[in-house]
Amino acid sequence: MSPLLGSLADCSARGYGLFVGAPAPSTIAYLILSGGGGGGTGNGSGGGGGSALATNSSLSVTKSTIYSISIGGGGAVGSNGTTTSAFGASATAGNLGGGNNGGSSGNSNSGGTGASDGVQGTAGGGGGGGASSAGSNGDVTFPTAVGGAGGSGTTYSFNSTVYGSGGGGGAFNYYNSSGGAGSGGAGAGSGGFIRSLSSGDGVGYNAGAGSANRGGGGGGGSQGYITGAPAAGGSGIVIIRYDSSKANLDSIGVGLVYTKTTVGSETVYTFTSGSGNVSWA
Repeated sequence: MSPLLGSLADCSARGYGLFVGAPAPSTIAYLILSGGGGGGTGNGSGGGGGSALATNSSLSVTKSTIYSISIGGGGAVGSNGTTTSAFGASATAGNLGGGNNGGSSGNSNSGGTGASDGVQGTAGGGGGGGASSAGSNGDVTFPTAVGGAGGSGTTYSFNSTVYGSGGGGGAFNYYNSSGGAGSGGAGAGSGGFIRSLSSGDGVGYNAGAGSANRGGGGGGGSQGYITGAPAAGGSGIVIIRYDSSKANLDSIGVGLVYTKTTVGSETVYTFTSGSGNVSWA
C-alpha cells in the first residue's frame, strides 16, 4: 500500500472508531512492602521487625499477561509478618519480637539486644530492626529499665512516606521510676511497659501497633502480675506507577482493595489489602 493510501486508510479507520483507547504501558515502577512483625510476648520483650522494601523503577510488562498481587498482613502478637508479592517479586516480611527478658527481632537489619539485671527483675527488650537500620539495645540501670528504640525505616521518594520501621522494645521496672518502653520508628509501634510501685502494686502501659500499610513492627510488651501488652505489626502495600498516557488496568481481581489516582504525569494504583490478578488488555 502506498503512503498516501495508508494515510487515507488510517484516517478512515479512526473516523469509524476502529482505533479505540490508549496502548498498554511497556514499563511500570513499583513498591512492594510486606507485613511487619508482631511484638514479642513475655517480660521486657522485643519489638517486631519492619518489612524490607522491594522497588523497581522500570519493570517490563506486556498486555494480556496476567500478573498476581497478594498483600501481606501484619504479624499478630508473637508472629512474623506475612509476605507481599506482586509482578513476580516479593519483599522480606518483618520477624516477630523476641520473648522474655529482652528478646529482639529484625529483618535484613537485626533487632537490638535485650537486657535483664537478673536480680530485681528489671528488663528492657531490644528494638525491632528496621528496613534501613538495626534496632537499639535495651538498657537496664536499676531501678530503671528502658526498651530499645526500633530501627529506622526507608523513605519512598515518590510519596515521601517512611515504610518498614522497627517496633520499640518493652520494659519492666521494679520500682516506680522514669524508665519506659522503647519508641517505635515512623509507622511502627512503641513498646509497652510495666512500672512497679514500692507499695507492691503497679501500672501497665500497652504497646502500640504498627500502622496499616506501613509494614512497621508492633511494640514489644511486658507481662507479669500486671500487663503492658505487646501489639501487632502493620500490614503491607503495593504501589505501581506508569505514564498516564497509557491505558488503565483492564482487569482487577475482585479480591483486591485499591485506589487509582493521577499524580503529575503518572497513573498510580495503590493496593492495600487482598489478593487477585491484574492485566492490561
